Amino acid sequence: MAIRAISTLFPLFGRRTGALRAWFTKCSVWVTFAASSLRVGGIFMRSILLVAAVFLVAQPASAIDLNGVTASGAYYYPTIANPYGSATVTPGTFVIGSGIEGTIAIEGVTTVTFDFAADSLAIAFDTILASPTWNSAAFNGAVFESTAFASITGVTVNPSTTFAGFDASRVSIVGNQLQLNWAGLGYSNDTTLSLSFTGPGSTVPEPGSWLMMIGGFGLVGAMQRRKKALPLPA
Repeated sequence: MAIRAISTLFPLFGRRTGALRAWFTKCSVWVTFAASSLRVGGIFMRSILLVAAVFLVAQPASAIDLNGVTASGAYYYPTIANPYGSATVTPGTFVIGSGIEGTIAIEGVTTVTFDFAADSLAIAFDTILASPTWNSAAFNGAVFESTAFASITGVTVNPSTTFAGFDASRVSIVGNQLQLNWAGLGYSNDTTLSLSFTGPGSTVPEPGSWLMMIGGFGLVGAMQRRKKALPLPA
């Protein structure tokens, strides 16, 4: 049985300046300042690089959106190679969108409800047992599968979770599978699990975002013009 009842900033420049210079050169923006203007130009260019670097830092690390994705669910116990015959996933295949996607009925005593969103998963446990514990095994838990899950690069267990002992180490992305292993953990009626997902980040902003950075360059230029002119070397 799968269930056992128990009664009782800034190292950024070092990594990003080269990439920024390459982009500026490609777009004919990077220039070499003459000696007579090196001091002023250098200050201005450093300011531009600062704005660009801050802009890159401000970009979100997550670009994942699971809405509209077709996925399937299953329950495995006692290993990830063994689908559990006493668990039924309804429906077996679903499309991620608004509302609850489905349920997993296990041994007639526990129901696991799962609800995916664009970048998250909410799970709720309902049971008729007083103080059950998931049996210890190599694997005891739910597995969801979709090609979209391969794009997940990070998982966070949200503070709203009430499933004691469940942490990110119990979540695995293996190929197209999202594996949740709660072997050995206790739970109760209305226990919840809330996960957030991140996707692959981008080291260079999308083309549509460059207008925002250019506006920042203009601001830096205006600030420089307001400064007192610096003496130039003879």
